Amino acid sequence: MKWPESPGIFRVILLFVVYVATCKLSLVVQTVTGRGTQIWPAAGIALAGILIWGPSVWPAIFLGTLAVHWINNDPVYPFVGPAIGNTVEPLIGAYFCSRQLDFHKSLDRPLDIMRFILGAALLGSLAGALIGVPWIAHSGYHKTNLFYFIQYWAGDYVGMLIMAPIFLVFSTPNRLARFTWKNIMTVELLLFVLLVAGAFILFMKIPGPARLYFFFPLVLWVALRLGQRGVTVTTISIAVIALWQTVIGQGPFGDITSRAESEIYLASFVATLQITGLLFASVVMGREVERTTKEEAMEKSQQDLKCVNTELEEAIRARDEFLSIASHELKTPMAPLSLRLQMMDRKIKRAKTAEGVESDFTKDLLICERSLDRLSRLTDELLSVSRIRTGHLTIQPEEINLSSLVKGIIDQYQFEFDRNNSRVELHLDDSVVGFWDRMKMEEVIVNLLTNAIKFASGKPIEIWVLHENKSAKLIVRDHGQGIAPQDQGRIFQRFERAVSSRHYGGLGLGLYISRQILQAHGGTISVESKLGDGAKFTVQVPLRAANTAVIPENTAAA
Repeated sequence: MKWPESPGIFRVILLFVVYVATCKLSLVVQTVTGRGTQIWPAAGIALAGILIWGPSVWPAIFLGTLAVHWINNDPVYPFVGPAIGNTVEPLIGAYFCSRQLDFHKSLDRPLDIMRFILGAALLGSLAGALIGVPWIAHSGYHKTNLFYFIQYWAGDYVGMLIMAPIFLVFSTPNRLARFTWKNIMTVELLLFVLLVAGAFILFMKIPGPARLYFFFPLVLWVALRLGQRGVTVTTISIAVIALWQTVIGQGPFGDITSRAESEIYLASFVATLQITGLLFASVVMGREVERTTKEEAMEKSQQDLKCVNTELEEAIRARDEFLSIASHELKTPMAPLSLRLQMMDRKIKRAKTAEGVESDFTKDLLICERSLDRLSRLTDELLSVSRIRTGHLTIQPEEINLSSLVKGIIDQYQFEFDRNNSRVELHLDDSVVGFWDRMKMEEVIVNLLTNAIKFASGKPIEIWVLHENKSAKLIVRDHGQGIAPQDQGRIFQRFERAVSSRHYGGLGLGLYISRQILQAHGGTISVESKLGDGAKFTVQVPLRAANTAVIPENTAAA
């Protein structure tokens, strides 16, 4: 519940009316019963008003004290001092709390409760007694002594402990407040327990104050279930029942012979009950706040993580889209360039030029064709990666003789074999025929052959095409530097390389793309290698591949 905003004069009038009514009610109880009470609730209302609305409402307390005694036909002068004391004590108490910038009016921490008990209530009520009691003694209105001073101080102190907290905790928003209308069934149960407790005081004949211990588990239960708000309501309810029994001479305090002693016992009991409940509730609240804070922090972290993931997914999508567009744009000018190079090659062969000129042009042309071919393969790799990431890499099977496909590719790259002094040893089974995507299988074979040429270092390259059960097996082995065991797993990942990019070109995508293509065909690729003894790549693929599409990696991982 949030305390309503109101003009300053309205606050003063409202506090004045409530303060006067509370004082008058306490005096009426004293007059009707012929006994005083050791609890002065008006002191708690004054302290709550100053803490909630600020020190500007102090005139309501000063004028209210004088008005009460004027209405009661008491002489005014003897109560000017108590009026000053009643005004000073909440101001001192509020100053002690407000000077601590982190004071919580909701009393949801043990430190706040101790400041309130020892500072606001104890020091404030002591200041009021030090001002009021000497003034009364000086005016001669009432005989005073040490016991009278203790009664005066204890009445204000207990009144502050009992009344101020209920206004404070209900005037401060509390995100963990349990005493709400949503908990109406719990409140009804609480009222039922209070009625049972009242009957316990009224009718049970347990001698002495032993029956009062029943209330401590009750208050602790309320503190656990309903927090500070529940504790303050429960304590006031118990205090009203106990006070009623005491002033009529019944209950655990009413049968004590000394009236003053019974009042002191009553005040001590109610104050102890309130302090115990508030401290226990604050400990419970502190743990719940800590738990809730951790949960909120975890929830916020999860939300932030989701936002980061969304941003990363968007960045990856934009990157893949860029790669796809860039690959297409790069391939567009390469097609006419390749056509022009072929036309130039034919023209050079037909031209009748001086001796040696044709061979020079042919050499330069071959260099251009190799560079264009390499650029084309790099572009194809980027395009394949973008298709794999977006799930657009489709398989279109057709009948293919694997051995014939391998021979055709070797013929295309014969110049590379010769340039690197690498001899090719073929072990081909011409009966291996399957249904695969021709372009995709060519890409796999080209990736394996170019890697073998790159790392063979002039040593022989062996190629096998075998028929095994209902699948085809392709083996490409070189006798180069080999691959370290710790690198053999990661070379099939994107942009991963087992060697330095300074010494060997490429994007680190060939084996990754090959694995994705073979998985789309239902096949596998693996490597066996030892450092210094070359590498053997084994491809195994079913003879008939399904017409499927590659699932995007991020979807498959999920």
